[in-house]
Amino acid sequence: MKYKVVGGAAQVGADIPLYLSKEQAAARESQIEKRGNFFHALSVIQFKAGEEINIACAEGKIPGSLMSRLEPLGDKRKARSKPKTKVD
Repeated sequence: MKYKVVGGAAQVGADIPLYLSKEQAAARESQIEKRGNFFHALSVIQFKAGEEINIACAEGKIPGSLMSRLEPLGDKRKARSKPKTKVD
């Protein structure tokens, strides 16, 4: 799922699989390794506020300390508008 980093830098540990853009992977090439379709950090890596990251695991497996720095992107439940109410 895609997230936007909010509230300062987010630190991602080695146990979190990531899909990274070419630019993100190039900036961290000495700190990551490619495994299958995604990347794994070799040590803790940071993403700055405003950066978008795509985490390749269930939200429940992401540590709370990391989730506190992330805002989900593309959540259909949040995108729905409120039901219209009729005003007489």
